[in-house]
Amino acid sequence: MALDSINPIELENVDSFSYYEKIAKSKNGSRKRILYGETIQSNVTHSEIFNKIKDKYQFYDENVENLELLVMDNYLKGDREALKHCYDSPTNGLRSLKEKIIQSQTSFYQCKCAYCGINGISAMDHYAPKEKFPEYAIHPYNLVPSCSFCNTKKSDLFLDEDNNNRIFFNPYFDEVDSNILELEIVYLESSNNFSFNIKLVEDSYASHIEFLEIIPRYEKEAIIIFDTLRTDLLLSFEAHIDMYDTLLTYEMNYKKQLKKTKEAKLKLHGINSVDYLVYNSFYNSKYCSVEFFINKFGSKIAKLKLSRKDDVSK
Repeated sequence: MALDSINPIELENVDSFSYYEKIAKSKNGSRKRILYGETIQSNVTHSEIFNKIKDKYQFYDENVENLELLVMDNYLKGDREALKHCYDSPTNGLRSLKEKIIQSQTSFYQCKCAYCGINGISAMDHYAPKEKFPEYAIHPYNLVPSCSFCNTKKSDLFLDEDNNNRIFFNPYFDEVDSNILELEIVYLESSNNFSFNIKLVEDSYASHIEFLEIIPRYEKEAIIIFDTLRTDLLLSFEAHIDMYDTLLTYEMNYKKQLKKTKEAKLKLHGINSVDYLVYNSFYNSKYCSVEFFINKFGSKIAKLKLSRKDDVSK
C-alpha cells in the first residue's frame, strides 16, 4: 500500500553492478563497445563508460537512503542512447532481473503497485528517472514495480526544486511507522450509506500523496473494502447467530475477530494502507455494532433472528 516498504532483491554473492555488466556484455556492435568495451584475444579493455558506471553504481549503493545526493551527468548522445537501450531493449539479463525483483516480494506485492498498493503491476518505474539518470536504467534498486497510473504520474519527477528533497517515497529504503493518513467513516441517514473521508495528518511524503492522487483513489477503494466488510458481517450473522445464547456474546466475539483482522491488515500492508485505515476506523467508530448493521442493512431473516435474540436478552 502507499508508504509501505517492499523488499530490495538480495544480491547474494554478486553486487548491483554485475547486472549492468551482464546486460552490457550481451549487446552488439557499437553499443557493446560503448557500454562494455572490447575483447581482443581474450583480453578485455573496458570502456570509459563501463568504468564510470561502475563508480556510479557504487555511489548509488552507498547512498540508497539519500538518493537526493545523485547528480545528473552530461552524456554524449550516443552514450546516453546506449545506456537507455539497456532497459528499452529486451534481453535475457533484463528479463531475469525483472523476474527476480517481483519474486523477492511478498505475495501481495508480487501483483500490486509498490507506490499505491491499489492497482496491479504493469511497469517497472525508474525511481531516479531514466531520462535524467540513464546510468541507473537497470540498477536493481532503481526499478520499482508499479502500475501505469503511478508510473505516468511520477513521470520524470524526482526532486522538489524548492528544497531539493525527494518528491516520492522510496518503497525499498524509506520506512514509515506512523499515521500519515487518517480515515473517517460517516453514516449518511438520507441515503442509508457511508462516506469515507481521508485526510493528511502529517506532512511527511505529502508530495507523494498529492502527485499520485492517493487520497481520492483511497476513498474510492475504501467503498469497495467496506462493502466487502459489510457483506461479510451480514452473512456471518445469519450463519452463526443461532450458535450464541445472546446478542451481546455474539457482538463481543465479532469485535474480537475484527480486531484480529485489522491487526493482520496492519502487519501485511502497513499503517497507512487503505485496508488498515478502513478496518481500524470502523473498529473504533460508533457504527461498529452488529445490531446497528442488521437494523440498517440486514435481510428479513437476519432482522427476525435479531429480534429473537433481543427478546432473549430482555
